[in-house]
Amino acid sequence: MQPRSWRERPNGRLRLELRCPECLLQTTGDYEPALVADYDRSLAAGRLEIAALCRAVTRANMESEAARLAQALALDLIGADDFAGYNR
Repeated sequence: MQPRSWRERPNGRLRLELRCPECLLQTTGDYEPALVADYDRSLAAGRLEIAALCRAVTRANMESEAARLAQALALDLIGADDFAGYNR
């Protein structure tokens, strides 16, 4: 569930509007601030984990492409004609 909005209630609790990005279920509830703080920390940790995974996958893909390019260059498989019309 992802937060869509929040606001503080007069009793100190927090009203959260939540939405599931997969099934589109929406729900609203009032929660204790400590519980919302734990939830926020979990969301932040999840974002960091996803960002780290994205960087690792991007790096692995770039390394793989560089290795293939190096091999193609070593085998003289790439010539000037491969770039003909590239800037048009």
